[in-house]
Amino acid sequence: MPGLTPALDKLFTEDPATKAAYDSALEAARKEEKDKLYPGLEESKKAASDAEAAKAVLATEKKALEEKLAGIEKASMDAKAAAEAKAAEDAKAATEAEEAAKREKMSEEERRAADIKAVREELAETNAKLLKDKEDAEKRAADAAKQVENIADAAAKRITDAELSAYQEKAVAASKIRLTELVTGDTAEEIDASIVKVQEREKELFGEFKTAAEKAAQVEVTKGLPAPPSVVAPGGSAVDGLSRKEIAKIRDPAAYAKHRAALLDLAKKKGS
Repeated sequence: MPGLTPALDKLFTEDPATKAAYDSALEAARKEEKDKLYPGLEESKKAASDAEAAKAVLATEKKALEEKLAGIEKASMDAKAAAEAKAAEDAKAATEAEEAAKREKMSEEERRAADIKAVREELAETNAKLLKDKEDAEKRAADAAKQVENIADAAAKRITDAELSAYQEKAVAASKIRLTELVTGDTAEEIDASIVKVQEREKELFGEFKTAAEKAAQVEVTKGLPAPPSVVAPGGSAVDGLSRKEIAKIRDPAAYAKHRAALLDLAKKKGS
């Protein structure tokens, strides 16, 4: 309402106790409004916290189950391996027992033949293993030798490239050519031949340029020459078939000088 704020200001100035009570009431109202507005937020925070706690519990339980499963799988694999080893031993024992029983029924000559056969089979197996080991060793040695060869070739190529680059730089500098980027070659001979070609090309280019420049300069000089004097041959006759106007248009210095001399000579004869 109008006038309420000034009245409150005057009241608070005159009575501090009233102002303190008013501030306290405002704070209580503020808290009440917060409690009305934000209970959902507090509940959400609590629910999120509870969810995180439950998630941590589940993660712990999951890890424990995974460890337990890993233990079961390991025990199963160990048991399977032990069973297979036991079965192999039993099979070996049965085979040996069967062989022993057979030997009991053999004659001395048959036993010797069986022993010889067994030794031969064992020897053949050993020879096969030795041959394979030898082949593997030879392959490894060949691979190592090839690798060493590749390294040596790469090192030699780097040295050759460096030497060739230095030679090309020196040869180009000595030739004083300008089109250095046109020089190519994988050997000293190829570089020398390339430099010769570039020199010939430069001579052609600079020769053409020089000729064109000289012609241009001659044209400029001719343009700057004064026009010939107005001398007319006696009786209005022409010099070498050229009229005075035609002689004035001559731009070649030698031709102009020749005709000018002829005109002067005619003029002298006319004056005498």
